[in-house]
Amino acid sequence: MGVMPSRKIQNLSRIIRKNKMEANNQEVFKIIDNFPWNKVRGQVGFCDDVPESLRKIIDENDEIRNEGYWQLDNHLVVQGDLYEGAFYVIPFLLELLRIGGKFEAEEIYDLIGQIYNGCDGGNSISFNKVDSGFVYFIPSDDSSKAFSLSEQCRKVIFSGFEIFLKEIEHNNQNSRIDALNLVYSFVDHKDYVVKSLRTICDGLKNSELALLIEKGISENLM
Repeated sequence: MGVMPSRKIQNLSRIIRKNKMEANNQEVFKIIDNFPWNKVRGQVGFCDDVPESLRKIIDENDEIRNEGYWQLDNHLVVQGDLYEGAFYVIPFLLELLRIGGKFEAEEIYDLIGQIYNGCDGGNSISFNKVDSGFVYFIPSDDSSKAFSLSEQCRKVIFSGFEIFLKEIEHNNQNSRIDALNLVYSFVDHKDYVVKSLRTICDGLKNSELALLIEKGISENLM
């Protein structure tokens, strides 16, 4: 039996990765489709349309992604005001970023940034944690375990820090600058963020990118 040419091996590896991504996405959307969005409030009414919007925001077509972004933005975080649906959608956005794909992730990073910097107007949220290969949350009626909506949103978003760093380092979804702009918002964790970004810079062959990151650190985190 002959040795398989390297190009065929590369093509086979791409096909395997693509099939794995698609399978993982299908599993995530099974959870998304069965999530009780009809019990989660957005700006107007409930969040029944979130599954469709999440499918759009990872579409390969720019216009469809943009449409999905605005559907979510206009329902979950409006003019800086957070609604409870924003909290519940974050883990799914993070998992879709972790899985990756051919879509560019500018819209997801922008939406996550809007949520991270949003205000809750004193609103609280009660929830239960679910671990199904990744962590997400479902609404709870136990008002004795109520937490600040904005604080919990920021906490869950920061839990995806390693995902954001990976994009900054490898630019897998052509969204490096978007990921950078997001992590520059993490001023409450600035020492850890600066250390992590400088570790990336130390390994970069692209000196222009390293200078760009250092400039961003200086302007946003120092």
